[in-house]
Amino acid sequence: MNQQALDEFKRYAQFSVRVDRFFNMVNVYGLHHEGLKEAYDKLPPAERLKEVLSSVDMGDDVKRFLVVAASRLGYMGTTNVFSNEGDQAEGEIWTDALNFAFYTCYCFQWTLFENFAKSVIQVALDAGAFNSDIAAKLRERWQKTKQFFDLIESGVVFGRTPFRTALPIPGWQPSIEDIGYNRLNEMRELRNKFIHGVESPDILSEGLMGKQRRYESGMWILRKFAENIMWEVQRALGHEIGTTPNPSLAADR
Repeated sequence: MNQQALDEFKRYAQFSVRVDRFFNMVNVYGLHHEGLKEAYDKLPPAERLKEVLSSVDMGDDVKRFLVVAASRLGYMGTTNVFSNEGDQAEGEIWTDALNFAFYTCYCFQWTLFENFAKSVIQVALDAGAFNSDIAAKLRERWQKTKQFFDLIESGVVFGRTPFRTALPIPGWQPSIEDIGYNRLNEMRELRNKFIHGVESPDILSEGLMGKQRRYESGMWILRKFAENIMWEVQRALGHEIGTTPNPSLAADR
């Protein structure tokens, strides 16, 4: 097993999960913004809080919690995140947080995936895992994202496509959706649409829950495709792959 290819995948996966963590952090804040604002609005003056804490019999853990919560809310309030005074911007802070987190993380995750795919395939190129014809075709399309992935999908590079996976669909009756290259194309096109022209602060017409589901399923798919590419590179490093796609896989398309 090639350790460099495996390390590339580990770095990608860990970075991708960190972006997920940011996405979830912003979503949690957005969903609870109004509750935090209400708590901030009812925050007593520091002297009043100190007076109550010294006069009421309560455990040190409770006192510490109240002090920490009050100080953190007070610090958050200094950013005016709980105030719309003098704010000429339209829209609710919490919906903006959810919409912009979706946009930012969706685009960033695509960039991570594309960079990983190229970096791990570069490992195979550097090792001479492909014959000269395949190597030339890859390099010719290196800066043309759609053509680059089209070539990989065709089976020419690995003898079969790595862009197949199963997506679990949760619900009262859980199911499995077969995912193929068309979904990757849809994600690339949406990312390009975001980068080159967002039409409104809502980002997409679908609701916030729809965006959440789109993000979660999309990241599952990207990481599974990335894993598939990593294993195909490992296989390619074991022997030279020719230019003829696997007929059985070609028929599946």
